[in-house]
Amino acid sequence: MSQNKKVDNIIEGIKELARKDIDKIIKETDEKITSVKEEFETKKREYKDKKKAGFTREAALEAGQLVTNQRLDSRNEILNKKRELIEDTIDSAIEELKKLDKKHYVKFISGLIKQVVLKGDEKIALSASESAFEQKLTSQDLGKMLNKLNKDNDWHIQTAESTDRIDGGFILKAKEYETIVGWESIREHLKGEYEDKIIKEFF
Repeated sequence: MSQNKKVDNIIEGIKELARKDIDKIIKETDEKITSVKEEFETKKREYKDKKKAGFTREAALEAGQLVTNQRLDSRNEILNKKRELIEDTIDSAIEELKKLDKKHYVKFISGLIKQVVLKGDEKIALSASESAFEQKLTSQDLGKMLNKLNKDNDWHIQTAESTDRIDGGFILKAKEYETIVGWESIREHLKGEYEDKIIKEFF
């Protein structure tokens, strides 16, 4: 299974869970609006029975404003829920990626390296926290990974001293630039890649 396909599957599974949340909030919102409309009609009937046209108009305006305010509150609630669902979906995806077993985790990092290498003569500094992260990616693992990548792509990438500048991932270093690939940058990448897809799927 390719790296992108694996991420797609993770995102899809998380969206399925989140879809239940958005269905719930929309249902609750509809119920609130229905309740307010019923209150509006009740007030109109009460004042109509008393045959007080002036008060009927006043009641209609009051109830109408109530419905409008409720709709605005409900719309804001849905928008906030949308934002929360997008953030929660991406956060959940990151957590799922962190849970990959050692074999697939190494493949995931290898795939990231392939995406960011420009010249093939850079150095890679592994996050110091990676080696401590359930021993999924040690310096030895990185060395073996780079040997294979160098051989397969005719690169000459070397390892550099580990860094504590980032939490997880690695930094690709060259004379002219460096590319940080930590969990925060991975999260932003996933958000940029999947945010529109998530919005279309849910909303």
